Amino acid sequence: MHPDTTDFQDFDPTSRIWIFQSVQPLTEEDSRIIRLTFDAFVSNWTAHQQALKASFSLQFDHFLIVSVDAQGNLATGCSLDALHQQVAATGVQIGKDFFDRLHIPIIENDQITFLTRKEIKTALEEGRLNSDSRMLDQTIQQIGEWRSRWMTTIGSSWVRTVVPQIQ
Repeated sequence: MHPDTTDFQDFDPTSRIWIFQSVQPLTEEDSRIIRLTFDAFVSNWTAHQQALKASFSLQFDHFLIVSVDAQGNLATGCSLDALHQQVAATGVQIGKDFFDRLHIPIIENDQITFLTRKEIKTALEEGRLNSDSRMLDQTIQQIGEWRSRWMTTIGSSWVRTVVPQIQ
């Protein structure tokens, strides 16, 4: 299980990235709608009437990832609002919530499950998870980080700071 970085392969490593997750898996029809919607969105996305070099990717049937190449014009206030409005509208259209940050994507047996902090704490106590258990770090903000450490261990992620059982 590895992320597909094809959609951003020529983007500068410092390019900004936004990761939106749906706890519910995306169906083929959901993915089709997202692709149609975001093909049009990124093609027409601007900041201060200047075109943005942007792309998006769907990953692991749960994640919509959008990026703007740092070598071009950068997304700013209104353009970021437009992105979040488009993600929200698309979520409503397909019946998925892309703004749930209470659930953390954990990889167990090459499958993604979403657990709350409390559920992670319980899983650690029960021995189902440990500091070497894999997860996807949704706090990533740059393509370079996403390429190298989106998939990480619980013990080397931000989770270790909020779940005291991790050493």
